[in-house]
Amino acid sequence: MRNVGRPQRIDTDRIFKLRENGLTTTAIANEIGCTQGYVSRVLTSGGVNTGKDGGANSAARNNANTVVDHIINNGGKLREALQQLGLDVAACTVRSVAKDRGIDLVLYRHIGLEKGHWRVNRPYERRGTSGAASLVPVQCQQCKHEGSITWQQLSNRRAPACENCGAHC
Repeated sequence: MRNVGRPQRIDTDRIFKLRENGLTTTAIANEIGCTQGYVSRVLTSGGVNTGKDGGANSAARNNANTVVDHIINNGGKLREALQQLGLDVAACTVRSVAKDRGIDLVLYRHIGLEKGHWRVNRPYERRGTSGAASLVPVQCQQCKHEGSITWQQLSNRRAPACENCGAHC
């Protein structure tokens, strides 16, 4: 049933202040008690871009940079990094910031992964369209020899032996 009568008055100045404090349009809508679409229209009419491309405010972009740095240093997936850090930033904002910095977050997903005597220490290199053919930079945990193997080799039950020390899984 539709509300009948005079529409509620919403303090648009408060919307701009909450946005400056780093809140997302959804968080502002929940705080004020209106729809996310209304918040977006108010901000857009005031000259604030709320779209995917550059719509994030400076606080959200700073949070996104923190998430990108975390993934570069620790590896892992975007969703996991957002949960670990507990930051209020949209995944699309993080991807946009990473793209602006020339970083493909997918390449950092498996850093820290250990399989047998191998450990992934750096982002991998894409080769073709198949992820299985991509070369993964690995380090032998026994002799610290660095080499490259394919994802397919790394995901097999028995990864290849180290060329240097001959260690097996």
